[in-house]
Amino acid sequence: MNRLLGMAVPDNELAAGGDTRLNTMQRWGTQTIRTDCRMEHVMTALGRFDRSATDRLMDGCRSRRMRVLLVLGCGMLMDNPAARTQFRTFAEAAAIRYKGKVAWWEILHEANMTYLRPASYALLLRVVYPAIKAVQPKAAVIYGGNASIPSEKAAWRRR
Repeated sequence: MNRLLGMAVPDNELAAGGDTRLNTMQRWGTQTIRTDCRMEHVMTALGRFDRSATDRLMDGCRSRRMRVLLVLGCGMLMDNPAARTQFRTFAEAAAIRYKGKVAWWEILHEANMTYLRPASYALLLRVVYPAIKAVQPKAAVIYGGNASIPSEKAAWRRR
């Protein structure tokens, strides 16, 4: 029987568990890892990155033949041109660095849980999507989905 098993694990949990955690997931038959790379965890200054933890994770997944869905995340507000440009720089650098190691790119996750309005998310996708596709034309860039909360409870509505 051919089966596909995937797991979603936050990057800090995988980094903390290191090879031991990846080895366990491999024994369980995991073929795909969904993990995140948050801008505030790797960007030390605009255009400068410390990706050592993410590099170890990518190399560990690759050596175990696990495919990666990488969620590009950010804890800051993305509703202005400067923030979108900064996030694009982050996404483009990740696409260059992990070309051939990431099968799918997810842009944010549950953006409606942040202070990001739907229109602002669309504007963010308009600058990030082409940056990733310019580096990896065949890469899948996917929508981060919404949390299952009523729209009147969304953080951007409370402002």
